[in-house]
Amino acid sequence: MHKKATKSNSRKDLNSLLTTQQIKLSSYTGELESTSVSQEIPSSARAAEALGSCKIHSGQKYEQCCEKCLIPVCAKCKKELHRSHPCKDIPELIDSLKETLSLELNELRFSVIPCFVETLNDEQNLPEEFKLQVDRVRNKIQAQHQKIAAQNDRLLQESLQALSDLEKKTDTQLLNDETLEKKLSKLLRLSDKYEEQIGTSDFQGFLIFMRERPKIEDLMVLPEATVPQPPTFIPGKIDKENLAKQFGDLQLKEERSDMQKRISKKNILSEPYLLDTIETDVHESLYGLRCTERNRAWIRGSNSVVQMIDKTGKVWDKIDTMDGENEPNDLAISKKGDVVITNWIDNRIQRVASENTPIEMMNTEDWIPRGICFGNDGTFYVTLQRGWEAKVQWNKGLGEAEEDFQYDENGRQYFRLPWQITVNKINGDVCVSDTGRNMVIVLEKTGKLRFFYDGPFTDFHPRDLCTDELGHILVADIDNNSVHIIDETGQFLANLNTRADNLVLPFTLSIDSENNLWIGERDTKKIKVVKYRT
Repeated sequence: MHKKATKSNSRKDLNSLLTTQQIKLSSYTGELESTSVSQEIPSSARAAEALGSCKIHSGQKYEQCCEKCLIPVCAKCKKELHRSHPCKDIPELIDSLKETLSLELNELRFSVIPCFVETLNDEQNLPEEFKLQVDRVRNKIQAQHQKIAAQNDRLLQESLQALSDLEKKTDTQLLNDETLEKKLSKLLRLSDKYEEQIGTSDFQGFLIFMRERPKIEDLMVLPEATVPQPPTFIPGKIDKENLAKQFGDLQLKEERSDMQKRISKKNILSEPYLLDTIETDVHESLYGLRCTERNRAWIRGSNSVVQMIDKTGKVWDKIDTMDGENEPNDLAISKKGDVVITNWIDNRIQRVASENTPIEMMNTEDWIPRGICFGNDGTFYVTLQRGWEAKVQWNKGLGEAEEDFQYDENGRQYFRLPWQITVNKINGDVCVSDTGRNMVIVLEKTGKLRFFYDGPFTDFHPRDLCTDELGHILVADIDNNSVHIIDETGQFLANLNTRADNLVLPFTLSIDSENNLWIGERDTKKIKVVKYRT
């Protein structure tokens, strides 16, 4: 009978295997020590000789190897069986294949296997940051409950006070009833006198009574009296759906293997480094930047001028977008290279070019346009605000229908104050920074909620955001002087260091054509170009 292997025995076997492969587990941190591989690699020329003669065509020696089939071929094989396939000399192909295999071995040993080892070591320990996040969410839920409970207590006290006031008023009314009884008693006595005078023979007294008797009109005046009605209470119907809307929505993110997160993190440098610091001369503050394909960027300050600069800070072009002092809310670059702005004065989306009058692309009517971005297919998205209403509008093209993303499937509004917007390059997700809710809200391209992200810190104040070609979402957190990097599912991956590079009030972000991050600091008006990934 076979005994069932225990977990500890499996771990011993695994450690033994790792040791054999020259990989050592160090400590619970999951750090890895790897020794170099040193082994004699057989000569590719000798390997070719060892193949011998063709098994199909007798007497023919193998001359080359088919790259597609990875089969040695003779001259006849190449002509008859592998006519359209590329072939290489055997030593050359073997050397090339071994080089490929060496690269894959390095990837296995120094990337994939370490990720598995690290995950295996952590499998029994719930990450501390996860526990902290659960505690933060729990505290938020309890705080919301206390707010709603306080409102319910206020309603309770108001109702009880109304009953107490009614009781006091009723007590006062009882005093009025006593006055009414006294007057009735007086009227009854007066009625007896009337009857007595009608039958009297004292003519002198009768005349005196007639002169002094009260007027009948006065006797008909009743004192004010109200009859108190008992109160009633009609309980309101408890609407669970609306109550849930008021309480809030707990978003439980889809479970995913931490392995994917670890492998994704391998693309992010453990110590990002500063490539360039660009001084700009925008008006007052740096509010926006968007990189172009030539490693230049359009930038804007607190007036209507946008300018194109390069990494040295040299200005290549200037455009007065709104012909005045008012700055646009946002700018984006179309696939054709046009500058497109959101004009919050006239509620318009406009395309602008040097020495040209802005061309209206869209009138947003009574909605104020804020952030704008272009998708991979040339369509554009814009965030819109109208009072306490907010939405994202997807504009599919001239003459095509627009689509609004405003409410979730339960009728709750997604946004409070949507600021900036970008589209994830790998899946088309719409990513929005909301400064009213202090979170990043990510929707699928159908408008369905994918996830909320409110950061690993106690406070989170997102401003601009962008995505790279790997699907990472980068978010400027202005109050924490940091840039968050999360993956396409909302998992926190890394935080670009703040003090090491003296990052101060990061406000606007963009990725250049070399996959470097441009970070615009609002008050210093500097742009810091950072290499953050391999």
